[in-house]
Amino acid sequence: DGAWPSDDETHAATGSFNAGSDPLALRVLFGSGVPLIFAPGFPSLMDLQLSRPEVEAWLSGRGPVSDAIYTRFLANPDLQPYGIGEYNEAGTSRIQWDIGCMVPFIAPGLLTTVRQPAVDIVQVAASCNGLFNSCEGVRPSYDSSGSGGGGVAIATSCATPNLDGASCRDGYFYPADPPRPDLIEIQVYWGIASPTSIMRDLLVKLQAAGL
Repeated sequence: DGAWPSDDETHAATGSFNAGSDPLALRVLFGSGVPLIFAPGFPSLMDLQLSRPEVEAWLSGRGPVSDAIYTRFLANPDLQPYGIGEYNEAGTSRIQWDIGCMVPFIAPGLLTTVRQPAVDIVQVAASCNGLFNSCEGVRPSYDSSGSGGGGVAIATSCATPNLDGASCRDGYFYPADPPRPDLIEIQVYWGIASPTSIMRDLLVKLQAAGL
């Protein structure tokens, strides 16, 4: 998954946890030319939400896979790095980001996809002064019609310096050069409130299989 849709020129492609953890791997993957199904975290994966009563009803004690998802829900992985621990409270829900990768194979009819031109990830060129100091850099302009920005540079703040403290970790989507096969990009997951919810469909399949 990545943080934003591939035609979004204003947000860093490396802005999500998974994409930002290994920007080099992200650039290699998108530049490889292999067929990709791309699930933007915002807003697409945000549809995949469950509450504690739902995971207790559907997952607890149902099988090894269900128990693993249930345990992960309760042992909130966002608590330590981000201080976000409210998902176990009444009236709250947690986005189950990683489940989105399984949906095209479990219930492909319950999502909406679109073909998008292939993209590269271009790193922000910046000279930073330490890990905790903000720094400014530049990146090429983006033409969503499919061509580059003609070498015009856009001033860009670096949100995430590399561990060396001297260069910038951020990268942005740009039209692929040379052109490559299109991406299949997920635009909409049908949410948990729907009777045809992909989350509910997944839970039913896990339960039926004793997992």
